[in-house]
Amino acid sequence: MFISLKNNIFNLTILFSIIIIIFWSFHELSILGADFGIYYIESKYASNDFRLYTEIFDHKGPFYFYFLKSIGQIIGWGPQKAILSLALSVLTFFVPIYYLIIKFIKNNFEKIFFVLILTSLLIGQDGSSSIAFFQEGLLIISLSKIIFSDRNFLNYTLTIIFFWLSFLTR
Repeated sequence: MFISLKNNIFNLTILFSIIIIIFWSFHELSILGADFGIYYIESKYASNDFRLYTEIFDHKGPFYFYFLKSIGQIIGWGPQKAILSLALSVLTFFVPIYYLIIKFIKNNFEKIFFVLILTSLLIGQDGSSSIAFFQEGLLIISLSKIIFSDRNFLNYTLTIIFFWLSFLTR
């Protein structure tokens, strides 16, 4: 009984963290002048008619624009959809760390502590940090594949792929 109560509290903590991320996304998109608003608009117009680095200038790498464009093509475009796009960008950082916390930390109170500390990383951040969260999430996936997984050709290949996707983000 006590063990399931601790698991339920941990699951509620993860849910609480995701809700905080969504509310943070709502707040940050009230300021569309931030960098994320620019990335979002540029990714919307990046198509055959408007090419990144030709008609649309930016000094960032192409992968983040491709990621936002793919999300936009799936869920659509608009202010409410931008909130979900921002939340998914930030969750690219949080989900791998949630996974590592669940996998390697045994004590539920420590898990809850680390999830709350992780969520507090959003304090003082603005929408401009979305690309940094996205890039760091790709790096965490890359490095966790080589550190915590079996050393085989598939994991090595995934490590290289996620590393280069991270590199092409900035």
